[in-house]
Amino acid sequence: MLLPARLGASAPGFGTLPCCSDNDSILMDLGWKIAAKPSTPPGSYTFQVIITDKKNQTASQTRSFRVTADSDSPDPIGELRISGWNGWGDVTSVDFSSPSGDLHFSSSFVELSIRIRDLSNHDVTDEFFVEYPSKITASPYNLSRISVIGRGASPGDYVMDFLVTNADGVELKKQSSFTVLDDVDGDDDFFLEGPVTLGAQSSPTASYLQIQGGTLKTWTSSGTNRPFDLIDVVFGEDEDGYLSLMSPSQANIDGFNLSAWPTRNTTEFLDLGSAYPSSRSELSVLMSEGDYAGASQKAEATPGHYYGVRLANGDIVVLHVTSISGFGSSAEIELEVLY
Repeated sequence: MLLPARLGASAPGFGTLPCCSDNDSILMDLGWKIAAKPSTPPGSYTFQVIITDKKNQTASQTRSFRVTADSDSPDPIGELRISGWNGWGDVTSVDFSSPSGDLHFSSSFVELSIRIRDLSNHDVTDEFFVEYPSKITASPYNLSRISVIGRGASPGDYVMDFLVTNADGVELKKQSSFTVLDDVDGDDDFFLEGPVTLGAQSSPTASYLQIQGGTLKTWTSSGTNRPFDLIDVVFGEDEDGYLSLMSPSQANIDGFNLSAWPTRNTTEFLDLGSAYPSSRSELSVLMSEGDYAGASQKAEATPGHYYGVRLANGDIVVLHVTSISGFGSSAEIELEVLY
């Protein structure tokens, strides 16, 4: 982009340039400076100065420069910014952590890159399980959808490098320190089963999960000989279009046409976010006292989140969503079950 500017002119999108008197025949050194306005889009520019004397003789000079997004500005315009940034917290080999904040951009897409370094500056990204999209097309993007778990990583301090690049090649960088802790000790009385995969309505993968009895079993929505009274979890799109974990009773309300079932269990779910409950007793208190705004028969499924689950027979377990693939009624979810 060319920004032609004579002495005393103002270039669009930039601060006013210095001027000199029309009566002066000698150009004094004015210590020229140029600053982008808040509305100036990031990008490459060429600045041209043309000097004309009283005899209409001209001379010119050009300089190229680049305007980058100011990530420290409280409200930069140009739309490549992160609001409310907070990096990862402490993680363990079983406990996810997510950054907080929203990524804003005005280009057609942005690309993400996350790398992890130890304090000796070695790249150790492969020692972690990091889940994030490489390309984002809708703004704003909630960064809490990004998660990390310290599987394989040694306890200690690490640094995360977070890089966003928009469609014009403009980059925004963030950095965050975090600590990998030893595995949770003491009061943890859960044991792990799974993973198990459930599909939404149009997926060939089973949609219904039995947890009661300590043996995980699944059935497809079109299958026969299903022990309806033992099914605890249904996965699929709810009536609002969100991928959700539902009780059979709630799934019937949300249009799964289960009215013929002789028994529809009223499983309850409590979204714990990325926090791993330290014990069954702690989870029982959370679900009973409603510290997390109370349990319900439906919870929107989010990768990396843990869900306290109270079964119809009173048992309390934990569902951990490790991943979701696909979209809508063809989506599939992978779960770990902690008894």
